[in-house]
Amino acid sequence: MASPAADPAANRSVQLRFLGASQGVTGSSFLLETASARVLIDCGLFQGGPLERAHNSLPFDFDPRRLDAVLLTHAHIDHCGRLPLLHKRGLRAAIHATEASCQLARIMLLDSAKIQQSDAAYRNKRLLRRGRQALIEPLYTSEDAEACLARFEPQGLARWFSVAPGVQARFRLAGHILGAAQVDLKLETPAGERRVLFSGDLGRDGMPLIAEPQPAEPADLIVMEATYGDRRHPDPAATLAELAEIVAFAEREHGNVLIPVFAVGRAQAMLAHLAHFESQGARLGRVVLDSPMAADVTELYRRSADFLKPEALAQAGGRLPAPSRLEFAREPEQSMALNREQNAIILAASGMCDAGRIQHHLKHNLWRPEAQVVIVGYQAEGSIGRQLIERARAVRLLGERIAVRAQIHVLNGFSAHGDQQDLLEWLAPALRPGQRIALVHGEPPALEAFGRVLAERHGAAVHAPALGETLEI
Repeated sequence: MASPAADPAANRSVQLRFLGASQGVTGSSFLLETASARVLIDCGLFQGGPLERAHNSLPFDFDPRRLDAVLLTHAHIDHCGRLPLLHKRGLRAAIHATEASCQLARIMLLDSAKIQQSDAAYRNKRLLRRGRQALIEPLYTSEDAEACLARFEPQGLARWFSVAPGVQARFRLAGHILGAAQVDLKLETPAGERRVLFSGDLGRDGMPLIAEPQPAEPADLIVMEATYGDRRHPDPAATLAELAEIVAFAEREHGNVLIPVFAVGRAQAMLAHLAHFESQGARLGRVVLDSPMAADVTELYRRSADFLKPEALAQAGGRLPAPSRLEFAREPEQSMALNREQNAIILAASGMCDAGRIQHHLKHNLWRPEAQVVIVGYQAEGSIGRQLIERARAVRLLGERIAVRAQIHVLNGFSAHGDQQDLLEWLAPALRPGQRIALVHGEPPALEAFGRVLAERHGAAVHAPALGETLEI
């Protein structure tokens, strides 16, 4: 056997390949390669328009069978959504995540599998009606998702664990959603120890439920998100006041309030805000969470105190804050009945309005002047949600062109992502002149703006890698 000095692979630098969330905000995935190990961090679905979604079915840029481990920052679908496909194509390694992320991933991936199967069946039906052969296969099935979930291994917070030869990892609070974590890596190399820090998606101070992110620690390379690296979020108090006005208007005008929400995180935060209004004397009327997944996730939040703010639970008597008249619409019939509702607050998935029950509610309400749509989350390029915030006069929903006459409100103050100041505060303990930082999970204007701040004010060596680019560490 060749000695390490004589073996070219043994002297190879650590390499990091950017396979998603590069110059964009979906499809998070990064491949770390050392002389002795290959570790994948995240494996998310690409979301948005047809061009973005086309990435999902492409072959992976590596052999899944040769991975030594997968590390999952959190269970949002743009970070975990291709894991069943990875398993289907040969993954045999463990998938490490926090306990809460493991539980959330089960909910998210089984739901995603159903969507993949349903979409494939629908497209095949259309092909058959046109006299063509049905050729569309789902990206993965429920069976693929179940097989993948068997590879999950829950890990605790703040402790180092071995994931591959010469690679140790540690999860620390990221403050984004339940279970969300930063990934801190120690790498053994011939040149000595290397540290790589992945921020994951970072939360912010002042969120109603989730505990704040723990500050960054020094590393040779910091891979950090910059979704809102070019802006400050509105004052939370002003945002809450605007939402309160929307709710009061709806009560007076007997119009529905539609809130497209991500089933994980945003739905639970909005329920907490509505509960706060109620505690201050607001009349809410009927509040419906129209998403079986969001209902399941809400129950999981109730059982997962480790990631939640103790003060939020204490103020709600030890329970997860929620409106007193909250209803869960789990069955399709319950959701369809809401089409006849005229004075309800309806929270429904999906957050970008590209799928799910929110599309049906938009179809039945967008053309009504008394209805209100409240956008409370990020809307990717090409999504229906982005069309609404860009003031489209009509959108195509469920095969129909629907006029937009409802009031469209954009409330960015509810984001579960930190803004520029939040990101700087998180990074501050690890910043030093020449600090290497790779910016990901942001659209080009946000990456460029945040990169300038880091370089000009703090002397950091900043780069925003392109999709498929490799950096040496």
